[in-house]
Amino acid sequence: MQAMKGVIAALLALIVCPCHLPLTMPLVLLLTSGTAVGLWLAAHPQLIWLVMVILFAGSVALAIHWFSQGEASAQGEMQETSGRAANARAKHVATFVQPRCRTTR
Repeated sequence: MQAMKGVIAALLALIVCPCHLPLTMPLVLLLTSGTAVGLWLAAHPQLIWLVMVILFAGSVALAIHWFSQGEASAQGEMQETSGRAANARAKHVATFVQPRCRTTR
């Protein structure tokens, strides 16, 4: 689940990357032209850049955090599984190695 969250955060970072703003800002202004939102966006481009930079940094940080959590939990599960397998092998070997005592009457 953490890996899926990491992928979503990485995709968000790709979309809101400030290097794409020279392409996306005119497109957004074109799509919102004639509306109050379009007027506000055209009047405040610096604020839009600032918001996009903050969103980009936050989504990259979340992606890194969630990917590292997913990796750590996967390693923990692998260690737990290998530990159980080692215990099962030890029990299996112990049943064959146990000395059997025969009592004679």
